[in-house]
Amino acid sequence: MNRRQILEREERLAPYAAWCAFLVPLTFIISIGIRGQITFPDGLPTDQLPVIDLNGGPLLAATALQALSFALMAVPLFYLFRAAQARSERVLGAMVAFTVIGPGAIAAQAVLSYLGTTQLASDFIAEASAGGDIYTVFDDLRDDSSLLISSSVAAQLGFLALIVAMVYVPLQAMRVGLLTRFFATLGMALGVITFILPVDVLQPALPLWFAWLGVIILGRAPGGRPPFGARRAALRRGRRRRSIRPRPRRCGCR
Repeated sequence: MNRRQILEREERLAPYAAWCAFLVPLTFIISIGIRGQITFPDGLPTDQLPVIDLNGGPLLAATALQALSFALMAVPLFYLFRAAQARSERVLGAMVAFTVIGPGAIAAQAVLSYLGTTQLASDFIAEASAGGDIYTVFDDLRDDSSLLISSSVAAQLGFLALIVAMVYVPLQAMRVGLLTRFFATLGMALGVITFILPVDVLQPALPLWFAWLGVIILGRAPGGRPPFGARRAALRRGRRRRSIRPRPRRCGCR
C-alpha cells in the first residue's frame, strides 16, 4: 500500500475513530451519573446486596454504558496504531492485539461483574430469609459464583492488556510525529495510574484523554495533523546534520 492509499484510508476512517473517541467520556460520565443516583449504605457488603437487588434496572443501564465506554476505546487505539505502523517499520504488528483485547476484556468484566453481583444478591436474600449465619451464606455464595470468578480473571487480563496498549501505542505515535510528546506522555501516565491506582478522581481523566485524541484524529487540534512522514524526514535531516563535520582549515604557513 503506497502513501496515497494509506492517506485515503486514514481520511475515510478518521470520522468513525474520532466519534468513537468522543463517545468514550460521554458514556462513561453518564454511567457514573446513573450509578450516583443509587444510595448504598456504609458498612458490610451484606448490607449493600438488598440495594443491588432493588435497583437492578439502573445498575444494568450504568453497567452497559460503562462497558460500552471501554469497548469504544479499541477503535481510536486501533486507528492510531495502524497510522503509526504505516509510518514506521519499528512498530510490531503483533502488538495490535492489545488494542482490542484490553478494552474488550474490561467491557466483558463489567458485564460479568453485574451478572454475578445481581445473582449473588438475589440468592443471598432468598437464603438469608431462611435464617442462619448470613455471613457464612454470603461467603459460600460469593466463592461459588462462576460469574464473579470469570469477572476477576477478565479484569486482570483486561487491565494488563490495556496498560500495555496505552503505553505502546502513544509511544509509537509520538515517535512518528502523530502525537506531541506531552500528550503521548500524558496518555501513557493515565493508562498506568488509572488502573494501578484506581483513585475515583482520576477515573474520568483517561476517557477525557480519548476525547482530545478524537480532536487530533479529525485534524482539529492546533497545528493540525502533521504531513505523512514529517517526523521521519526530520529525523533523517537531523542525522545528516550530525554526520557532516566541518573540515579543519589548513594553515598557510610553511
